[in-house]
Amino acid sequence: MPLVSVVMPVFNGEKYVFHAVESILHQTFQNFEFIIVDDGSSDGTSGILSSIKDKRVKIITFASNRGIVDALNEGISYASGMYIARQDADDISLPKRIEKQIRCIGSDPGLVLVATGIKIIADEITDALKSIEAFYCSYGTKQEVRRQFRNLNSPIAHPTVLFRKIAFEEAGGYRKEFEFCEDTDLWYRMLERGEMAKICEPLVYYRRHAGAICYAHQAEQQVRYEKLMERVKEEIAQGKL
Repeated sequence: MPLVSVVMPVFNGEKYVFHAVESILHQTFQNFEFIIVDDGSSDGTSGILSSIKDKRVKIITFASNRGIVDALNEGISYASGMYIARQDADDISLPKRIEKQIRCIGSDPGLVLVATGIKIIADEITDALKSIEAFYCSYGTKQEVRRQFRNLNSPIAHPTVLFRKIAFEEAGGYRKEFEFCEDTDLWYRMLERGEMAKICEPLVYYRRHAGAICYAHQAEQQVRYEKLMERVKEEIAQGKL
């Protein structure tokens, strides 16, 4: 049985998905399965995925596009590993990413999640993107991470995380009502069950482009994020975080 289940949703990702897959298959840590959820792609994604000949890869195909929350929950429901590692279809994981995360989370039973720093990759790297990169490479210790969450700042980049599957299940998984900020919603619920830390090293190349969710669904994301923050403020006031 694999120790880690890597879960990657993809929708119309033909431009980047091959390199994303290769970055996982060439990890120095090899005790994993790789669950890829094709979320109703209508481009060449399915053909690229079907060409992969690696026994660790399991492909789940949706007949139509159902969204990232359904894709992630479905993929994780098939996972047999103790730990879940996230990968996005347009990002690149550096070779030692999973090895370093397993070493970190395995050294502290109180940790439910370990993230990493990122390096932004895009056609054009603007000053704004550089500031985002610096933000995600800060706040590594458990105390620092929790303090940032209490200050309503998430220091965790979704495609960098590795977390305990049991903590994910106890927290209730990703929720459809917070799609497009489903990760931040989950982190706050998981913080009620343990601590989080971050390896302050850019172990994921994080791609910013016009088709990314943060751009394509920006208005919906903002509305749901504001709703989430109202709930979080109440929980902080009640001492839950």
